[in-house]
Amino acid sequence: MQTTDLQKLLVHVKSHASSNLGPLLPLLMRACHVKTCLEIGVCEGFLTAVIGHSLSPAKGVLISVDVNPKCAELVVNNPAISSIRCRFRILTEDSRTVDWRTRLQPYEREFADLAVVDGCHAYEYVRDDLANLLPAMAPNGLIVCHDYDPRAEPGVFRAVNEFKARERYAAMVLPHDNETASRASCILVPYLSAPLEDPTP
Repeated sequence: MQTTDLQKLLVHVKSHASSNLGPLLPLLMRACHVKTCLEIGVCEGFLTAVIGHSLSPAKGVLISVDVNPKCAELVVNNPAISSIRCRFRILTEDSRTVDWRTRLQPYEREFADLAVVDGCHAYEYVRDDLANLLPAMAPNGLIVCHDYDPRAEPGVFRAVNEFKARERYAAMVLPHDNETASRASCILVPYLSAPLEDPTP
């Protein structure tokens, strides 16, 4: 995907903007033809199910990780997860130290098209999660960070801002959704052949 295509995607997503990731992720995944996704933090598996059902049954790969075994157990026992037809694996590990490239090898994938970060919200964890994800991301891969909120989650806000400045990513912020009580989300988009205009003031 070229820079101009990403610009069009940002405009399209902006017109459908909501911090509620439930409807947003399928839109992003269709627009970007996502085949491989990495997920950090599963909670009860709501977004895991959304991602899994948005991937191609034949070609899709989803690898999710949560350090809490209870969360992993909830996901495994979630009926919405059992009906996922893409290739799916859940890991019970520290997301900061997962070797994502090695985990992708059994699926004959080198890189991920999309990563969703919604794990521990402490600054150090988000900082390390993003740094650890980077080598496994495709050149035009998108990273979605939930809870990008300077008041409620200052650690997430700080870590994401540092990452995008250091690694040349543009950020599109989807503000707080009053209807769903969702906190802000942030879509990180890599600069490619030319800088992207950051659509966030």
